[in-house]
Amino acid sequence: MGWPSVSVMKPGPVGLASRGRSRRRVITAWSWPLGLCRGVPRIASRQTGGIRRCGRVRTGSGSLTPVWVPDPDPEAMRDLTRAREDMKALQTQARQRRGAFRLRHDRIDPGRSRWTQAHTRWLEAQAFDSPVQPIVFPESVDAAREATRRVADLENQIHTAAQDGSLAPVVTALISLRGLHILRAVTIRAARGDITRFTTPRPLMSVHGRVPSERASGSKRRTGGITKTGNGPVRRIRVEAAWNYRVPARKTRHLQAQKRLCARTRRLSAVRKHHGKVTTAVARERVGVIGAIVCAVNARPQASRALT
Repeated sequence: MGWPSVSVMKPGPVGLASRGRSRRRVITAWSWPLGLCRGVPRIASRQTGGIRRCGRVRTGSGSLTPVWVPDPDPEAMRDLTRAREDMKALQTQARQRRGAFRLRHDRIDPGRSRWTQAHTRWLEAQAFDSPVQPIVFPESVDAAREATRRVADLENQIHTAAQDGSLAPVVTALISLRGLHILRAVTIRAARGDITRFTTPRPLMSVHGRVPSERASGSKRRTGGITKTGNGPVRRIRVEAAWNYRVPARKTRHLQAQKRLCARTRRLSAVRKHHGKVTTAVARERVGVIGAIVCAVNARPQASRALT
């Protein structure tokens, strides 16, 4: 008499690395709560990261949470999209430092845009009185230019990988939606992995943090703002794309889904809902549309009528 033993891995990169070394096809990974093995001595090993040895744990008792472990191909694409997000953040920081230095010395560009070749030539023509400032300012200009070049290189690599890899059918189907180009479609597909594992739209919406939070005490139930769980860049992409449904739908692929999202935007705006709430509601429904499209491309059944 006993409970079946399962492989429990530490969440994060250490757990994924141990799964790759073990080469065992486990059903799922299990997240390790902090207070599960309080009082049990730690394992003295660098590879375990200080995980305590608890012996057998009842997986059906709710102590451990199942987590989907990505396959090697989606994980590699996720690393590429993460590298692009990191480099984009460095580009923004370099541009902000360059602009702050320029404003501290009262150097105002007479042009209308800061992202043109004319603005770049104006930056390179600036001269300063101090012998130190001509060293600092060109360095900030070169840092912003180098970050821009590296962002462009990563975007080209993402375009190439999306067209040649196994993600090509799904990405081609997703870019037919408004506000989704190849970069955004690849980011969504790589971050969420196998979307077909969600048989209904509600769990998929919950994973994306598009559902309202809830506080319950006894018979009382109170809902609040959205949970905002999951991947931050994916959530930002979905909200930005949802703004495109303020204008009427045009004849394109998945026309019924486009009409449905545009009609929902007009209906909520007509009753004077806040534009942020309208965008959030449309982004939540759009998650179900994306799940239905991915299931249709992979010939997987799903209990959703988003495309009808």
